[in-house]
Amino acid sequence: MRVNPNSLLAVLVGFTLNFGLSGTAQATTWSYDFNGTLSDHFSQVADSPAPSTSGQVAGQFIYHTLGQQYTAINPMTGLPETAGSNELYSHNTFSPRFDQSWDMQITATVPSGLEATLPNAPLGSDWFMEIGFSAVFFNTSGDMYTFSNFLGIGSAGDRRYNGEYGIARAGGDWTEYLENQGNHDTLDETGMLGMKFDATNKVLTAYNTHQTLMSIDLDAPGVSQWGMNDSDQFIIFLGGSGEGWAIPQSMALSLDNFSATAQPVPEAETYAMMLAGLGLVGFMARRRKQAVCGHHK
Repeated sequence: MRVNPNSLLAVLVGFTLNFGLSGTAQATTWSYDFNGTLSDHFSQVADSPAPSTSGQVAGQFIYHTLGQQYTAINPMTGLPETAGSNELYSHNTFSPRFDQSWDMQITATVPSGLEATLPNAPLGSDWFMEIGFSAVFFNTSGDMYTFSNFLGIGSAGDRRYNGEYGIARAGGDWTEYLENQGNHDTLDETGMLGMKFDATNKVLTAYNTHQTLMSIDLDAPGVSQWGMNDSDQFIIFLGGSGEGWAIPQSMALSLDNFSATAQPVPEAETYAMMLAGLGLVGFMARRRKQAVCGHHK
């Protein structure tokens, strides 16, 4: 699949975000059914084209376009090409650390009937729409590492779950890896999207109710190594994106029932007690060995 510059993965590129994250959120569980006040839980960080068409309606987060087919004229060629739209929100409080195991889920819907609205795309363009969430890390050099899970539909009318992984270098250049390996065709209109992190093995996994979409070892040498320290935190985003395809308000893509859990991080005193306990166990083992050896002299 051709890397698309307006995918959820790419939408994150170009943002130089400083969330001022430090420490660890006290709560270990988070949930939101998209009733109440959205801004208490999520803050908008991308809106293109403005004004925003996303938001909270009838207990769901919805995403649609302004109604037109998104095409533009390339000034270099004079030919029409597709243009994108996107809406992106960051979670206000769920920002787990690299030494915390965590798991999050959300329900995504790409309504049936959207296939019939497929427009006539300019030659060679790739039209799509998708909705889901991402886990992101910015290193000290400004490079961005991102891992996404979404439900989408492509220009051939193919519905798919997709786990994506990519890197955006400081300055805006970006490279996508492993995207096709996380692509799974589906007939689902609605499905659960999941993402979890094993802090012991440093493995980040995108999954749904049917299968594991993709897993990567964030400590493995090579492109998958994120270079995170224990106190570094993931930033969690959700949203929708599309290219060249008008998404009617009556067929808005939606998200619902966000939930997340994170294991508490042991305090420094707990680590000290664990180390002291390990030392005591080792000492007792040596004493037992010495006693056994002495008994047989």
